[in-house]
This record gives sequence, structure tokens and C-alpha cells, in this order.
Amino acid sequence: MASPNPVSVKPRVDRPTFVGILWGGTALSLCFLIFRISVRVKYFNRIYADDILVGSAWIMLLASSVIWHTQQTAMYTQYSLSTGQIEPTPQVLAAERILLQTEVATIFLFYTSLWTVKISVIVYFHRLGQKVRGQKIWWWFVLGFTIATWATCIGDIQYSCLLDSLEYILSHCSDPDQIQFQRITLHYNCAVDVMTDVMIITIPILMLWNVKISWRNKLALIGVFSLTIIVIIFSIVRVAVVSSRKTQADITWLFMWSNIEMAVSIIVACLVSFRQRCVQSGQSTNNKQSGTSSSWTGNLLSSFQSPKIKNGGEIKASILRPTPAATVLFLFSQGSAMYTAPLHAIHVTRDVAISSDSFKKGPRVP
Repeated sequence: MASPNPVSVKPRVDRPTFVGILWGGTALSLCFLIFRISVRVKYFNRIYADDILVGSAWIMLLASSVIWHTQQTAMYTQYSLSTGQIEPTPQVLAAERILLQTEVATIFLFYTSLWTVKISVIVYFHRLGQKVRGQKIWWWFVLGFTIATWATCIGDIQYSCLLDSLEYILSHCSDPDQIQFQRITLHYNCAVDVMTDVMIITIPILMLWNVKISWRNKLALIGVFSLTIIVIIFSIVRVAVVSSRKTQADITWLFMWSNIEMAVSIIVACLVSFRQRCVQSGQSTNNKQSGTSSSWTGNLLSSFQSPKIKNGGEIKASILRPTPAATVLFLFSQGSAMYTAPLHAIHVTRDVAISSDSFKKGPRVP
């Protein structure tokens, strides 16, 4: 992705709006992140690798916001330079040089933050279970493809128009060829951004496809996992409103939408915790009503009702030992079919066999 150059005469976003959106998105995403972590600690007594990844993505968003907050004066000064309102003194040019260098950092933070969120979602789905070989292969393919596309997005940055001398940047980086290259990379990066999000959504869909639960529950979970579509929409909107065939993208417009997309991706990654919170609350209530310990916690799939077993079939059952990353489930089978159910849905009875030889008639027990 190329850097915008001082060719516009007026910024599309005024300074107060830019700073307000910058810190508004950062603060809002922090609230969702705190909620996500609180859910993990309260119901699982720990945080997981995907939580750490989302937290890292937010730190990158914070770093980007700090950079643009410190560079806002230089960013808006370039428009005054374009119109000749201020002289290109050595001090002004030095500040503009630093601005171009910091753009490299913010572009790197932008793509790395987005792709870190993607990987966090992939890791989260891996914790839900990958028992089928085909699902495992697809999971590794999506992970590898996601990492590879991140590398290409970092590689297609126009470093020469950001890190070279000011003389070279002013004389070459506003050429039609450079503008066309920026437009191509913007569209390519958007395409792989959308493609990886769609591929990530397919992971839980494949996991849920053959799970023996009602279609209502399936569609509800797929809907939660498909919240990534919100990020896809913002990614497409960002490129649609920024890309231009004739001029470089306006710097305020481009990086404002970049900040919005970063914040939205973090918020969407945290929204899954809302569903998990509801599931755990429901399980806690059921546990109290049935007399089982409320300390048992499960993952998203443990909220489903167990399938009904008809009489006359042999049922083999066992209780899975709890692990930090696994749900405590009751595993049972009938024939070749395997099922799982949460512990609070299991009611145990004991049959006692009495031999006729030892049976003696006595008073009826009430």
C-alpha cells in the first residue's frame, strides 16, 4: 500500500474529527477487550492464547493512535504546503520527513493488528475441537494462508515513497504509475483481507455441520461466528471510499478508516464472549437447580441438549476429565454413534439385581 502524498489541497477529515475517531475507537475496543478478559477469568479462571493475541492487536491499535496523535500537526501541515500557505523551511521539511517514516510504522501496525485478530479467531476455533482429519487439514491450510497473505500485504508497501529522499518522493511518487500501483495494492490487500475472513468463517461451519444438534442452535452459533462479516464490510468500505484512479489517497481519510477497521475487528473478536457469557449463565442456573456443582464450566458447544436415547440399545458412558481448554462433558455411545452432553443434563440411576434364592417374604416397604 502506497503512502498518500501532499497533493490534496484540503483534508477530507478535519483535525478534531480525526483525533476524536482515533481515540474513540481505541477506547471503545478497550471496553470490549476488558469484558472479554473478565469473562475468561470469571468463568474459566484463566486467559487463553487467543485472548493474548487480541490483547496484542489492541496494543498495536493503541500504538498507531499514539503515533497519529503526535504526528497530527505534521499531517495537516502538508496541506498548507500544497497550497503555498507556509514556506518549506528546513524545519517543516524535516517534520514531513518524519511523518513519512512514521507512516511505514502505522501501515505495518494496521495489517499486523488485523491479521493478529484473524489468527486469534483461528486459534479459538482450534480450542473448540478438531477431531476429524479433514477439519484438521483445513484448519492448518487456513492458518498458513492467513500468515502468507499478511506477508504479502507487508511486502507490497511502497517503501521507496516513504523512506527515500524527499526529492525522489516529490518527483516520482505522484506519477500515474505510482498512483495506479497504490490503487492495485489497496484492492489486492482488501481482497485477501476478505478472503481470509471468509475462510475463517468456514472453520466453525464445518465443525457444526455434522454435530447432532437442532438447526436452530446451529444457525445461532453460525450467526455468532459470522460476525466477521461486519469486518468484511468495513474493509470493503475503507477501500471504496479511499481508492482513486487519478490522485493519491487522502491521508486523513485513509488512516481514519484504517483506525476504524482495526477497532471494529477487535470488537467483533470480543463479541463471541457475549455468547459464551449467556451460555455459562444458563449452565450455572441449571447446575444450581439440579444440585450439581456450579463450578463446572464448558465451552460454547456444551450448551446444547443431549440427543434422546431410545430404550433397548446398549449405552456405554464415561465422564471426560476436565482440562483447562476442554469442556467437562458426558460422553456416551449407542451402537456406532457417539454423543456428548453437559453434566447438568445427565441424571444417573442405579439398578439393583436381587437373586430369587436369597429373597424372603417380609413386610411391604412403603
